Amino acid sequence: MSLKRINEFMIDPNFTGKVNNHTELLNNHATKLNQVNEQLAETTRQVNIHRYKHLVINDNWTNAINSAISELGSNGGIIKFNAQTYKTSQINLPSNIAIWGEGKEKTVLLYTFDETLSSDDRFITMGDRSVAGDGYNIRTVNNSFKDIKIKSNNPKTGTAIYACMTYTHWNDVVIDNFDVAFDVTNSWTNNFITLVVQNCKVVYRSDSQNNAISFVNCNFKGNEIIFDTSGCYSFTVIGGNIESTATSIIKIRKSGSLLAGFNMTGVYLENTCPFLDTLTDNFTVAINGVNLIGNNFVINGTGLVLNTGSNTSWEKSIFSGNTLFRNNSDSLEPFFHLEGTIRVDFGNNTGKTFPSKLSVPLTDIFTDTWNSGIIKESIEYPNIKRTNGSYKADKGIVLGSTINANGLQQGYLIYDSAKKSTKMYNSNSTSDWVYLQTSRNGSTASRPTLGSSDIGYQYYDTTLNKPIWWNGTAWKDSVGTTV
Repeated sequence: MSLKRINEFMIDPNFTGKVNNHTELLNNHATKLNQVNEQLAETTRQVNIHRYKHLVINDNWTNAINSAISELGSNGGIIKFNAQTYKTSQINLPSNIAIWGEGKEKTVLLYTFDETLSSDDRFITMGDRSVAGDGYNIRTVNNSFKDIKIKSNNPKTGTAIYACMTYTHWNDVVIDNFDVAFDVTNSWTNNFITLVVQNCKVVYRSDSQNNAISFVNCNFKGNEIIFDTSGCYSFTVIGGNIESTATSIIKIRKSGSLLAGFNMTGVYLENTCPFLDTLTDNFTVAINGVNLIGNNFVINGTGLVLNTGSNTSWEKSIFSGNTLFRNNSDSLEPFFHLEGTIRVDFGNNTGKTFPSKLSVPLTDIFTDTWNSGIIKESIEYPNIKRTNGSYKADKGIVLGSTINANGLQQGYLIYDSAKKSTKMYNSNSTSDWVYLQTSRNGSTASRPTLGSSDIGYQYYDTTLNKPIWWNGTAWKDSVGTTV
């Protein structure tokens, strides 16, 4: 059985069911989108690029494509490409234009690298990022790409899509062999369905607000960085694969960045790099609502899945129902190193080695002892969560000797492992805990260690064969004698 198949087999079935349901809904959405595209094709103006074949010069179709765009005008339409390779140079794509081929491995737009353009070497430009309107750049709207491959003729050179775009749809598109596949700013409500990006340095680069971006059943393979961002809001990644990534799945571009509302579920990730690393550059980063649920993480060799620095603030996030494999000769190296202000809820995750499937702790020793607000499950006892630090908690039971009362509500219970008793939080003071007295007994040597706030604690001393009470400083028997 392959490592990938074993990893899939070990996902928690409850989470797998939820992921499958969610994926099925999105697949239905994709089917409906295809139906809408077909209906649009019947009513929208279409032109076949071969209508302009007479404008092709030295096998370069740029003039032909620009003429088709010009003829469709501001109302837009569909430019259809046959099953062949079209060599072309830079294209400026306005709103309402659709580029449709006959299959992502059949129709190829081959970008001819222009050495004179250097860093401004951009294949398809959408929108105008140099002009600000109402505080934003000018965007293109309602573009779509379907059943086509966009490829550079020079390895990892140039930008495939340089855009400021809204309401674009990418369906069954391959982008191959560029420096950056998507360089996008001030864009939202863009959908990528069964997109393939391969052999690029960066899959998706965002330098400012990017909202409501969804990737469904996409395949990213052989790239260096997947999401290179300084501003990300409401990204959703569902299903698909991320494999053979060299540097990082999420790369934070600069200090002061915000990563918010990033949701990933049902994705298979097999890489040699971390999912997120803020420690290496140690930028000041705010992370809020990053939820990773029901994914398969495989780390080939050494390294971490999450590696955050002391300047990272990570709030209101969930890491749940994931399976993590370390493919490194049964190495027990943990998967997470977390510094900074971290408030993340870990639950129902599985950490294993390969090939023997030994249990591996999720977090390293530093994380386990760091006062960082971690809420995580115990590897040994999956139904128990352990806590460090300060966080807001509702009513519940926690194992541990102490807990910071910041944000606690009345009625919160904690089992004090040092005193072997349960106590209840009863006020707004960190010292106002009421012990729930139960029948306690043991030898003199086994008496619990108590303090001044524990007056009245009762204990039956089996060495003395009588009950005794704690008066705040010493143990007393029924006649007041210190014992």
